Amino acid sequence: MSRTITIVNSQGGVGKTTTAVGLSRALARNNNKVLLVDVDPLTTLNQRLGAPPAQRPTVYECLMGESRAADCIAGTAWGVDLMPATVELVKFEAEGLNLDRRDTRLRQVLSADADIQMHYDYIIVDTPASMGLLTVNALAAAHEVIIPIRCNYFASNGLASLLAMIGRVRQQLNPQLELRGLLLTHVDTELRAWQRNLDEITKVYADTLLPIPIVEGDGLDECYTELANKLY
Repeated sequence: MSRTITIVNSQGGVGKTTTAVGLSRALARNNNKVLLVDVDPLTTLNQRLGAPPAQRPTVYECLMGESRAADCIAGTAWGVDLMPATVELVKFEAEGLNLDRRDTRLRQVLSADADIQMHYDYIIVDTPASMGLLTVNALAAAHEVIIPIRCNYFASNGLASLLAMIGRVRQQLNPQLELRGLLLTHVDTELRAWQRNLDEITKVYADTLLPIPIVEGDGLDECYTELANKLY
């Protein structure tokens, strides 16, 4: 059975998509079958992987009950498969409010097809920079969640609210949801302020910080490979 990992942060620009892609590629290089799921209407993940922007059906049709997950999946040149999104997905935030089991639609989509669960070792979900219905669905579908945060002065902004939301999803929708940890991203060791920022983050979140920071520059693949090797 596959293990679903959701990458989430209500802030933009923290490295969610980079983490989804980097971790997926590292897991694939370790001979795992990996499926990426894009639930961000900005479709940055599609663009990063070079997926056709207008491919149909997409995650939107799956969430609305109009298509099966298996009909949505596309291969990529990166060694991982993708359930793509389009900007149409933004409509789900409003239209989904009228659906039965609106908070668990993604979980239903991913669990309905036994072949998907048996074929993939990992399903990784990339999310929008919000705490709306799409993010709730991504958390309700996950076994674990990783929160990328920038190693800067504003890293803690919104984290308390996000952690409270994860707690509510665990309590009300998904008792098996595990917070795997906070992942420091955009670490620039050449900046004098980075150690001070790290110290401030560590004071509050020492117990949940993952041990592998994602360093700026050409070493992203190595960082995510180390992350995958230590966590999975």
